[in-house]
Amino acid sequence: MVNYMVRLFVGLSLPEEISRELSELKVKLSHARWLDSSVYHITLLFLGECDESEIELISDQLSLIEWVSFDCKVRGVGFFKQGRTARSLWAKVEGLEKDQSFTIFDLHQDIKEHLSPLEIVEESNLKGKRFIPHITLARLRPRSIELINPFMQSFSGYESLRFNVLNFHLYHSKLSADGAKYTKIKSFNALDS
Repeated sequence: MVNYMVRLFVGLSLPEEISRELSELKVKLSHARWLDSSVYHITLLFLGECDESEIELISDQLSLIEWVSFDCKVRGVGFFKQGRTARSLWAKVEGLEKDQSFTIFDLHQDIKEHLSPLEIVEESNLKGKRFIPHITLARLRPRSIELINPFMQSFSGYESLRFNVLNFHLYHSKLSADGAKYTKIKSFNALDS
């Protein structure tokens, strides 16, 4: 039997009203490819290319995580850069740490701890990178960072309503010429959901 490689990540879906609001955070940028709001999500951990046969093992490990629901909100915007060029535009997700005992940062850490013994997650995704919860809004063709100023200035003060996170998901990411398509493989509920 032939096993196939699949691109996987663990993430959160967004409430429709938050996605709808975020889809309006656009300015005219000739070098931007704005994502459709149907693909908005928050990546908790990118797993990379995994053997299809490992999905069940990954799911089993994720189902062992005991966590409680928590609130988040979207506040402000930012970008990821490579050298002197901006590569993507995003909205920042805040975990509201002061208001609750469990946060998005705790869930991220629990996922890393449960999956690291499997030795299937790309090492670079387990160590060294600071977790920046965000929602990608646009991908950019390489251009000078100064060209994104209209976006940054227009939406730096954006703030959403709080939203409650009751589950997270294992996703399959399939790349295509039209952009990535995401499929939920399995969902994992909070203890109090």
